[in-house]
Amino acid sequence: MSLKLVKKLHKIWRRLLGYGLIGVVIIMVVSYLLTLFCNRYKHDLELKASELLHVPVSIATIRLGWHGYHPALSLRKVTLLSPLNHQAIVNIKKVQFS
Repeated sequence: MSLKLVKKLHKIWRRLLGYGLIGVVIIMVVSYLLTLFCNRYKHDLELKASELLHVPVSIATIRLGWHGYHPALSLRKVTLLSPLNHQAIVNIKKVQFS
């Protein structure tokens, strides 16, 4: 291989690596912003889950992330409450949809 070709390949590799890093940072920032957006609708999600399960549901946090190459929605500290006295019946550490 000529020195010119090696330098050109090295330049292309550095450029691809730089663009890849920028892409990862953009994905992380967008995921963070979407997580903030999702938490605004936490109450609506709790109401819908309560309606479907016929018991009050409480969700501590909602997070968006990645499970391998697939987006994932995580609900943290999900609690099913008694309809009579609102005491916890079931505590679930994490529910993940991907």
